[in-house]
Amino acid sequence: TSVMAVGDVNQCIYEWRGARPDFIGGLFEKHYPNTKVFQLSCTFRFGHELSLMANSVIRRNSTKLTKLCVSHPSTPKTEVRLHFDNCLSKVLSNLSVSSGTQAILSRTKANLAEAEITLRLCGLPYRYLNGSSALHTRTEIGILVVGVLLSVYGDLRLLENHPNKQAIVYGFLKEAGFSWQKGQFKAALSGLMAPHADLWSALGQLFEGAQNQKDRLGRLATICQKDGEETPAIDVLLRLRMEGFIDSVGSEGVTRTGSNDQQRGVKRIEELLVSSKIDSRTFLNLILNPGEAATDCDPFILSTLHGSKGLEWDNVILVGLNEQEFPGGKPDDVYSVRTSMNTPPTEEVIEEERRLFYVGITRTKQQLNLVVPLDEGLARWLKNRWDSTPKKSPIATRFVYEAGWTACAVTSDAIYKSTVEKQKADFSKFHQWYLRDLQRLKV
Repeated sequence: TSVMAVGDVNQCIYEWRGARPDFIGGLFEKHYPNTKVFQLSCTFRFGHELSLMANSVIRRNSTKLTKLCVSHPSTPKTEVRLHFDNCLSKVLSNLSVSSGTQAILSRTKANLAEAEITLRLCGLPYRYLNGSSALHTRTEIGILVVGVLLSVYGDLRLLENHPNKQAIVYGFLKEAGFSWQKGQFKAALSGLMAPHADLWSALGQLFEGAQNQKDRLGRLATICQKDGEETPAIDVLLRLRMEGFIDSVGSEGVTRTGSNDQQRGVKRIEELLVSSKIDSRTFLNLILNPGEAATDCDPFILSTLHGSKGLEWDNVILVGLNEQEFPGGKPDDVYSVRTSMNTPPTEEVIEEERRLFYVGITRTKQQLNLVVPLDEGLARWLKNRWDSTPKKSPIATRFVYEAGWTACAVTSDAIYKSTVEKQKADFSKFHQWYLRDLQRLKV
């Protein structure tokens, strides 16, 4: 009986399910001494620039690389672009309509919610890799939509007969910061789902005798009809925050991870409203009645990085590339994806997140777009062609620093232009290693 085990230690991203890189990186051979190892030494998916970046990142892990995975000479050139300011809408508006497959990948679902709204704003088609849109079921969307409705119209009439009314009302009730007694939440949801229900009378009767609840309802009433349809949506969000209806988002989360995801969702939407400058009417239409998307290009696929493993697209956009979210900084930070409140990420956690970044950037064939926050440190890294891990906590994720994009672009161009020998002295030891492995590759 023969057994073949196939895997990639650099793509082990499910340690929380029991997977371990050393299962295929040594343990298998230890248990089966006569094992013959076949190393795949090249990729046919993407070009040298991306291969250099991927190797530059993953070599930081403790699993030592004996050989680099280099791009096969027959592989077309892959273009890599970096976009500062965390603004996906600018990236999409500057991209030419692609005839190929395309995807937007993210570490968290909160970033996918922002991406979905942005795609609607740009009139571009999309679909989720696994399942349909979950935008209306995100509770932070509920509090924002109801907040804007009350601020502009004073009631929920636009939700009448809307197919997603229950999900939006549920999100509002969940995140509005009310202290629900047994049976009250269900009663409130049932009352507001009744035809032509009045929010003020439904909740007012429910909170009879509970002064704290009535006071909070009163604070909600202060925003009623304060704004018009042309009022910037960001102004309404800031008014909701001033009255305490944004800080409460995530406070009722069952898990720390879930709470942080909802808080990140609000933060992402806030950034979108600031950058897009859309008014309240446009925001409501984007959520409740999105227009028809363009039909002259393939839909963007929305997926988490975990969900993208094993897949590929012609063009890939990575969003949410900030340090606090990926790999995760201070545990109590709004961007943090970790559940612990006291301990920093372990080296094992950082290494798995690094492998996750590796998986993400290697999903593309033709073009990779990295959307990063403004970060002077990263700009300095790129200017100097560095690829080291920053000692101080950066703004953009450390993995973009480690990728050494500008240095990789120079070496890649030299390979394609056949000027390697002339520039060889300028390349780092790591890049010279890549060039040696490329030269040894039997074509």
